[in-house]
Amino acid sequence: MTPAEVVACIISYNERYKAGVKEKITIAYITASKKLLDEVDGEERRKEMTAEEMFTTIRTLNKALGGKVVRKNGSSKELDG
Repeated sequence: MTPAEVVACIISYNERYKAGVKEKITIAYITASKKLLDEVDGEERRKEMTAEEMFTTIRTLNKALGGKVVRKNGSSKELDG
């Protein structure tokens, strides 16, 4: 490798390195902005529902929409409105 090729490699490496640093700074800025906006807007992340809470919600929706309860053996019954 000639000295000119070494210099070209070094310049190329430096450009890639600077581009990587700029990309990391941009990602950090966007992430921080998103978190800041969430805090300012007062949005809270939804807590994860437990299996029992999901089951209760589904039963309530099923009842509200006039659904049926279907058992594993195939029998079903109408829900009282």
